[in-house]
Amino acid sequence: GKCKFATLGRAKDYIGSPEKQEQVKTERKKLKDGIGKLKSDCFALTFQEILEQLILVQPSAEALAEVTERFIDAFTERKQDKNLVDFSDLEHFALEILVEEETGKPTETAKEFQNAYEEIMIDEYQDSNYVQETILRAISREVVGQNNLFMVGDVKQSIYRFRLARPELFMEKFDTYETTDAPCQRIDLHKNFRSRDTVLTFTNDIFYQIMKRNLGGVDYTDEAALYCGADYPAGEKEDAFDSEILLTTTQELEEGTKQQISKQELEAKLIADRIRKMVGKEEVVDEETGEFRKVRYGDIVILLRSLSEWADLFAEVLNANGIPAHTVSRTGYFSTLEIRTVLNYLRILDNPRQDIPFTAVLTSPIGTFATEELAKIRTENPEVSYYEACRAYENAGSDEILREKLQKFFKVLEHFRSCVPYMPMHELLWKIYEETGYFDYVCAMPAGSQRKANLEMLAEKAAAYESTSYRGLFNFVRYIENLQKYEVDFGEASTIGEEENTVRIMSIHKSKGLEFPIVFVAGLGKAFNRQDARSTIAIHQNYGVGCDVVDPLLRTKAPTILKKAIQQILLTESLGEELRVLYVAVTRAKEKLYLSGSLKKMEDTLSKWSGGAGKKQLPYLEIKNA
Repeated sequence: GKCKFATLGRAKDYIGSPEKQEQVKTERKKLKDGIGKLKSDCFALTFQEILEQLILVQPSAEALAEVTERFIDAFTERKQDKNLVDFSDLEHFALEILVEEETGKPTETAKEFQNAYEEIMIDEYQDSNYVQETILRAISREVVGQNNLFMVGDVKQSIYRFRLARPELFMEKFDTYETTDAPCQRIDLHKNFRSRDTVLTFTNDIFYQIMKRNLGGVDYTDEAALYCGADYPAGEKEDAFDSEILLTTTQELEEGTKQQISKQELEAKLIADRIRKMVGKEEVVDEETGEFRKVRYGDIVILLRSLSEWADLFAEVLNANGIPAHTVSRTGYFSTLEIRTVLNYLRILDNPRQDIPFTAVLTSPIGTFATEELAKIRTENPEVSYYEACRAYENAGSDEILREKLQKFFKVLEHFRSCVPYMPMHELLWKIYEETGYFDYVCAMPAGSQRKANLEMLAEKAAAYESTSYRGLFNFVRYIENLQKYEVDFGEASTIGEEENTVRIMSIHKSKGLEFPIVFVAGLGKAFNRQDARSTIAIHQNYGVGCDVVDPLLRTKAPTILKKAIQQILLTESLGEELRVLYVAVTRAKEKLYLSGSLKKMEDTLSKWSGGAGKKQLPYLEIKNA
């Protein structure tokens, strides 16, 4: 309650500018509301009450820890039975071999490695986690006073928080290493050799304003800014390579019209429009010759924060507008026609008395039965299962040609079924692909190279599956069904070659380390994912476990101050991560950068932006009302 606000100055203090007065009022109200929320969230209880709450939730937190440990033990045991390890097991086994658990000192094995490696070089150091850090330090010679670690990284590009990357590891060295010739030396690389200065100026303009030490992990000062090291020829038009912001609004749709069109579709249409104006007309520098040439589809990439709900729709809209576009779908592998067909064939090899897969295979290019042929078979044997109806028709059906067709189908089926007991899964798949002719068939379909890659990937997955302790068709079919049940999707196989002239649509994470002449960073109107901070239990590696305090008698539930604090920290960390993800996205562009998004209330938001930006004018905007 000690926070006092001075009264607002009189109107004459804001000479001739009611807008300025309004802006001050708005900013002041934001601050007051923030402090009010802080009071009600954190200072509503006395110290004594807070302490009582924490004592009450202690048993729950301990029980949770115990259950987790028991689960880890049981899970480890099951993995050992099956002779399996996952990725994090590998890291932790390496830790056990290299570091003594009690003392934290390197083991004898680690000392052998210390002698073996003259120098250890680590790339992308900003993405290291504590386990990796401990492993690498154990095999370095720092314990014997020799510094033989060489690390390269940029903390502004640390975007693997979900894999437990800790940018603090990088910052601790950044802060303590000296720029002079010292035992632990820091060499700052300021120049960017990828992008035009227009891209870099725009990036600097954004990040000077929003990236700070407490949000994003680094102070974006002149030290951290990007300086141009690339030498691009100037374009004919002076502003041809200026960055652009493309905005759509759904405002009018909601108010006036009945027609509903999603913001994703609106945005995709705006981007398609811009690509049409650009390809074959505007110019970029050719990588080989260093001379200007006309823009091609292959120069363009659209980057999205997440692919689900966005990527497939974007590809659809671009294709509908005559623009070849390609996205590697994160989902949809199991729902592709060719994979569904082959999986159904595997199901009936395992057990042909499953009418739905059986009928699906009959009507597929493997069976080539027409629907009227299926009807004919059914009318002669209406009472039995469809499999039995086919068997009966094969022996005594009225249409001789159809009888022969069924006999041929069953002969092939029996042939494959006889291979099942002794043939490894991936070999069986290739046998089916080749002998039924289905593999060649899908290659000739639209998007044939994609479908071919999907079938090849299924055979690869089968080979990987056979290398575990599980074997055989029955288990493989169950395994795939479980993956579908729990919605674990492989994502379609990737086929896009560098030379293909299509617009690529990919996630920002996928684009890390790559560069493209023209980049659209799209979907910027999408809200941030705040799942971490909203979950029932808030967990942080430094601050522990934050639970709700539950009173079974009064039937009340309230978050403890620890939970609120952890939620706040998680939120700040995830916003810092989003900031770095944005930084990675905008720094992929070599020559031209577009940011695009949709706003609900265009006018209000724009006036808020320009008000907050002071004298800085917003860059060139192209605004489309739907």
